[in-house]
Amino acid sequence: MLAKTTMTDSYFFGLEGFIVIAVIVALSLAITKFSRKVSSKYLIEKIAQLDQTTYQHIANVPFKQLNQTIDHLVLSTYGIFIIERKKFNGKISGDQVDSNWIIQTKKDQQTIPNPLANLTAKISSIAQELNMQEKYFYPIIAFSNSTELEVEQKLINKSVANYDQINETIQFYQTPKISKEKISELITLLETMKLDK
Repeated sequence: MLAKTTMTDSYFFGLEGFIVIAVIVALSLAITKFSRKVSSKYLIEKIAQLDQTTYQHIANVPFKQLNQTIDHLVLSTYGIFIIERKKFNGKISGDQVDSNWIIQTKKDQQTIPNPLANLTAKISSIAQELNMQEKYFYPIIAFSNSTELEVEQKLINKSVANYDQINETIQFYQTPKISKEKISELITLLETMKLDK
């Protein structure tokens, strides 16, 4: 014989079901928010918060001499910031002079070539292609917010930063070096380079 369901039982099941759905929705929103914070779109949104009259941002610029695309260039009278994105979960450690940096996750440890040294080595080719002196360029490695930085302290928020600190890192440099006219010329050149790829 089937058991009878009372109105109270239906109401209770309905409340439990609602709570389960609410928890699933809340977790989904939290995961979406976290994923957004580690994406390249999030980094672009952060850079866009800089004063647009002072800082000009161009993404995905191909450089023929490097035979590769640079993730982000931010141009200002304070310098040209070359930004390379890195996405890791876990801790990263290393010094400016180390040939390799260490990534420590919950499960394992691996080494990668020093990303700052690799980006710094590209400055010569970028400067030559833009017909600028190397002294105007600043390399920055932008790690996703899921990366815990355990690198040499003097590099933090100067040459290495999490996405959330990228603007502070760019704004660390406050000595004007390049004319506004030259920045305008470079923007035009970089836009042409993007179209020619």
